[in-house]
Amino acid sequence: MVVTARPATPPASGGLPPIGEHQDRAINESLDRTSLLVEYGTGTGKSRIYIELIEALVMAGEVPILLAVPNALIEQTVEEFEKWLGVSWAEKYLMVLDSGFRLEDRRHHLRFGKYAVYLISHEAMSYPEIREALAGRKWAASVIDEASRFRNYSNRTKALNILGSRSGSRYAFTGNLAPRAPTDVWYVMNYLTPNLFGTRNIQTFKTTYCIMGGFENRQALALRPDKIAEFRRIMDSQRISCQLSDIRDMPERVLHVPRVTMPSKAREAYKELQETLRLEIERVDDVAFQSLVKTYATRLQRLQEITAGFARNVAGDVVGLPCAKTTAMLDLLEDEPDRPTVVWYWWRPELDLITANLKKKKLSFVKFGDPGAVEKFMAGETNIFVSQLAKGGYGLNLTRATRMIYHSLPWSLDVYLQSQERNMRLTTTATHLEIIHLVTRDSVDEYVRSKLLERADISSQMTKSQALELLRT
Repeated sequence: MVVTARPATPPASGGLPPIGEHQDRAINESLDRTSLLVEYGTGTGKSRIYIELIEALVMAGEVPILLAVPNALIEQTVEEFEKWLGVSWAEKYLMVLDSGFRLEDRRHHLRFGKYAVYLISHEAMSYPEIREALAGRKWAASVIDEASRFRNYSNRTKALNILGSRSGSRYAFTGNLAPRAPTDVWYVMNYLTPNLFGTRNIQTFKTTYCIMGGFENRQALALRPDKIAEFRRIMDSQRISCQLSDIRDMPERVLHVPRVTMPSKAREAYKELQETLRLEIERVDDVAFQSLVKTYATRLQRLQEITAGFARNVAGDVVGLPCAKTTAMLDLLEDEPDRPTVVWYWWRPELDLITANLKKKKLSFVKFGDPGAVEKFMAGETNIFVSQLAKGGYGLNLTRATRMIYHSLPWSLDVYLQSQERNMRLTTTATHLEIIHLVTRDSVDEYVRSKLLERADISSQMTKSQALELLRT
């Protein structure tokens, strides 16, 4: 049986906001279909949508249900269940199979457990033991939050295909409204409806719907012009979409890019590493470079570490260096101490540098991971919130912030956009958001900033000629 209706949402209590019309639409359309891709953007309240959906299915006896979210969102998801449905409901119906469980115990619970809802991470779906457990059980429903992160034909995507054959009612949610290649959509859509595109074989799909198009010096998939209309028609029949800008006025975003000069000691270290990398990469032919592009990109990121205030010696130990970006950051914070500000960093050693200087200047702050950090920032107990981009880019509500300072920029566009969307949400109170990129002149910082907004992942799309161009400046 597929549930096609749910009880009317009761009036909000305990200060919780009522459910929005766009959320109500998504829940009811999900209940009315056996598969649906809900492309509701980040900040639109997707968590509440799937939580209300899951509650309706559980109350109708449509169990067991699998809920998969990124690992960084496990704790946040549990808190959301407790917030919207209550602690007692979560304790009764929700089994959280996080990394605190041994892999064998997670496999056993998924295969034989008696809970109504099982929460696991996307990352856990890469394990063969987890895929085996998923395949060994008939699931009434599977809900995949941030489904757009299943972009490659990986073990996680194979797990989606298993769920596609073992689930009765199937749902997927994504915050990504702009797939970067047709195959990005195919994995999720093929999971939602078996044989949606007339094939379960990825190679046949590519042959039918795609052509090879040039992407700089590489080959990339593009939709065949004569198949675009058909492809979109099939997709549109299975999805509903909503962006935050459709629901509310968005805070104005203002970008500033202060450029600083690298201190002489840091510049010496930078030049030495730059020359070493240039000679190394020049010796590699284009084919070899492309096959190891992420390895070389990691080495190039060592240059960015120097601009962030540290370097690594031969033994891999971290050595501190003077950092003009830290000085510029402190000047901004001291000039407007009452301004609610989020400071983002990329490298772990940056945290020690940033926090040590904040303490030295006697500036009050909290950092991601501290008990109650978000609550203290949102309550105005402190005006500075410090977070690592990769960890804090998902699941945080930092809607009080009116400024975000990037001590370093990431090499992933997704991570960068997710960080800003901590402020761009239904509950945002700020009317504008100032975004500051601290950039070191004549350095890799300039390259990362120029390429970031062009590409999804700089590391995987860099060419040898681009690497050498960076190193010869």
